[in-house]
Amino acid sequence: MKKFTLFALLMITGSVIMHAQNYQTYFSDRIIAFENHHMGLKFQRVDSVHINQQDSILWFFPNFDMEDYFCIQPHGPNWSGRKVIIRENGDNVFFNRHNDTILIQTQAELHNPWLAYENTDHYKIYAEVVDHDILSFLGVTDSVKTIGFQVYDLNNDSIEHVLNNRHLKISKNHGLIKTFLFRDFPDYSANWAPYIEYDITGLSSPQLGFQNLTWKDVFGDFYPGDELHVMQEWCYGDLSEQSCGKRNSIFKYLNRFEYEDSVKYSIERIESLITTYQGDITGYNYTHDTITSVIHYQPNNNFNKLSQAPIIQGDVISYNLQSVKHAMTKTLGLYDYLVRISDDCWTFPESDVLYFNPEYMKGLGGPYYWASMWHSYTKRQLVYYKKGDQEWGSPLTIVDETGIDMLDEPVISVFPNPATGYIRVKSDIILPVLFEIIDLHGSVLIAEVIHSSNDRIDTSTLKAGVYVYRIRKAELVYQTGKLLIK
Repeated sequence: MKKFTLFALLMITGSVIMHAQNYQTYFSDRIIAFENHHMGLKFQRVDSVHINQQDSILWFFPNFDMEDYFCIQPHGPNWSGRKVIIRENGDNVFFNRHNDTILIQTQAELHNPWLAYENTDHYKIYAEVVDHDILSFLGVTDSVKTIGFQVYDLNNDSIEHVLNNRHLKISKNHGLIKTFLFRDFPDYSANWAPYIEYDITGLSSPQLGFQNLTWKDVFGDFYPGDELHVMQEWCYGDLSEQSCGKRNSIFKYLNRFEYEDSVKYSIERIESLITTYQGDITGYNYTHDTITSVIHYQPNNNFNKLSQAPIIQGDVISYNLQSVKHAMTKTLGLYDYLVRISDDCWTFPESDVLYFNPEYMKGLGGPYYWASMWHSYTKRQLVYYKKGDQEWGSPLTIVDETGIDMLDEPVISVFPNPATGYIRVKSDIILPVLFEIIDLHGSVLIAEVIHSSNDRIDTSTLKAGVYVYRIRKAELVYQTGKLLIK
């Protein structure tokens, strides 16, 4: 009995080794990232492998699947289908969402077509190796087969179809490097499942190109001297009764302490907060302190899940989406407002709610977001960063007396200062501008539009003391400063 078991084990092992030597579409020991510039990243991972005689059945991880508007499945078929069967002869069999088979003959020779798919009522699709060459990708070089497709009717006449002259590319040692959505093969439509090609953009083994973005990647890469400048704004209510706020923050990293599963930062924080009601300033707040931030690399959340992997938390389902923008970005909680119909079917609510999905960027933190509905909006944006010798964006400058922010260097002269009854403004910027005088409690006492350098602003009604002036156009603040009234 032991001899038989050992023999069977050797047979299975030999089969796996033989498969590894053949061309093969997917492998179970690695995660692959694919990219389409308009649709973001898609990842592929094999969750389990079953051996059935000489066949290896690779089961893909489930995906958040929007088959139609009225029924969304959190554990739907993967974008490559639920599984692929790897056969000893090199046949790789995929399954679409209707469980129809798509045959890819990885060992086929050049220009030797085979029947890849057949719909007995409408058409059939042939595939063939149209090119076999040595190609480079992700910094490696490998033998690559290019497989093309052609669609025919039942009389073997070629017909128009989106799959005609489309291609897959299979690397001998790394699997598919160019692919499409097998799940929706071949009935691609313009709405829910358009035909989209994806090119390889990352491998986990060997580690090449883009990887799944983790909490450590986002927050664990700051060093002393790094800076983040963040602008946050919001307005809620209708036009007759609207409350707004603006918080600008500068984070300067002072120290870094590394641990096995976390990192601790000491950060200088400079922050301003201004609130308004119906356009009138209701308050300022200024903060300048040192804070401590501890980042655990394995947080108690679903951030590290692969893009489009289902996230279910009670009656809330969602998924993350990774993409490449200014930096590698992961957007969290997409469709976290869906309504449950059943465990396998969720749909959109019939309500007007302000939804936003936070973005996190590799090495640049987060969350950053933008959302609006009717007259309400909220946003949080990274406007500047300095990391090592790299800089991007426009830095903020925060004035400590009031928390008002300056976006440009002073280009305006306000005189006389101290003032005894009036002031004038001389400027090289294009007029008109709004000139405001604000007391140290944040109340706007004078607001006048300046049309020329000859205009005078009457200050005779102000009591002697220290004030703040602000010169701006709409949201753009050109200059702020102290104004002394005698």
